[in-house]
Amino acid sequence: MSNNNVRVIVTGNGWMGGGIGSADTAMSRLFMRVKNELLICAYSLTSGADSILQGVNDVLERGVSVTLIINRLSEQAFSVIDYLNCLLVNHPNLSVYDFCPITKGEDLHAKVMVADRTVALVGSFNLSRRGLLENHELGVEITGEAVKDIARAIDMIINSGLVKKVVL
Repeated sequence: MSNNNVRVIVTGNGWMGGGIGSADTAMSRLFMRVKNELLICAYSLTSGADSILQGVNDVLERGVSVTLIINRLSEQAFSVIDYLNCLLVNHPNLSVYDFCPITKGEDLHAKVMVADRTVALVGSFNLSRRGLLENHELGVEITGEAVKDIARAIDMIINSGLVKKVVL
């Protein structure tokens, strides 16, 4: 028997209402409740996702350990790379990894956040303005034993040799 709780979350006005949760609200709740560790994997992270970047900063300010794994970080917007570099300078509790495999067509396409290995947000939404505000994206908020498996999968990516830790 599964000991998991799953709640649907969405972005895009067409899916809002009717008791379906907002991805933005779920992310805000996740940032507020995390106490020890936040893991984030992202295919795309843009300056249009200001609420995410601010949420990460706020969590770091509280002393939470944050690990970001970004697909092909060097190809992301310069403003985001610059912001992450500033965060790295000011927060020793931040680890940033660049997913940069040798195989040309290989990408980290996961969009996931895990707080304290007890709650995870997994969805199709990129951490971008379009992904969070304009597109109609679908995801789930998960609590329970499956979250430990999600966190373990992220640990495997970190230890896989497919990522490079960003060091200033």
